[in-house]
Amino acid sequence: MAIMLLQAQSKKGKGTSVSRRLRRLGWVPGIVYGHNRPTHEVQIQLNALREILLAHPPTLDLEVDGERNRVVIKEVQQDTSNDRLLHVDFQCVARDEKIRVSVPIVLRGTPEGVKAGGVLSQSLRELHVECLPDAIPEKVVAKIDHLQIDQVLRVKDLELPAGVVAVHAPDLAVLGVHKVIVEEAATSAAAALADAAAPSQPELIGEKEREERRLAKEASDAKEGKKKDDKKDDKKDDKKDEKGKK
Repeated sequence: MAIMLLQAQSKKGKGTSVSRRLRRLGWVPGIVYGHNRPTHEVQIQLNALREILLAHPPTLDLEVDGERNRVVIKEVQQDTSNDRLLHVDFQCVARDEKIRVSVPIVLRGTPEGVKAGGVLSQSLRELHVECLPDAIPEKVVAKIDHLQIDQVLRVKDLELPAGVVAVHAPDLAVLGVHKVIVEEAATSAAAALADAAAPSQPELIGEKEREERRLAKEASDAKEGKKKDDKKDDKKDDKKDEKGKK
């Protein structure tokens, strides 16, 4: 593959206000660093940088004021609200020195477990690798059509080009196929419906209190009636005593 060329200029001025003005004029500010050279601020035409980013080359040649260096794009900053390019970092590399970069993981195939009703869950989308600049792969292809339910694809299962080594732990999970759990959800829903249909506890307590009050009132009325009867009996006895004295 031919090495792509991106032309840039030394940045004219410093500070946030200068960077804003450059963006308004169609430039993207950036820096170039690495390989025993001081950090250098640059500016790149927006359209030219977009073409490079769309092609996504592992390495490219960056020419700044006539000086050409082999670089990798280390970081791109974008405005999250509109995806406008804000800043780009380039790292200079030497062809005979290994570097560490991130490479996208691309899935190939449909797992057998998914066809059987399982769900695919991917936890690692980029692979950190170490290799020579010219050996950096554009992507790492993960073949997943053989995966059954409850099986996991790990870093050690990925096929990497010659000279490329993964930096991650070998047993780190890349993705897996899992069962769809519906029984628990159905049980929870049934329990929720049962709770909604059952009378609430405050109503039961209210019924009990009303019954207790009724019984207490009946007991009180019976007691009051007995007192009245006793008084009547006392009056009768008093009248009898008076007649006896006469």
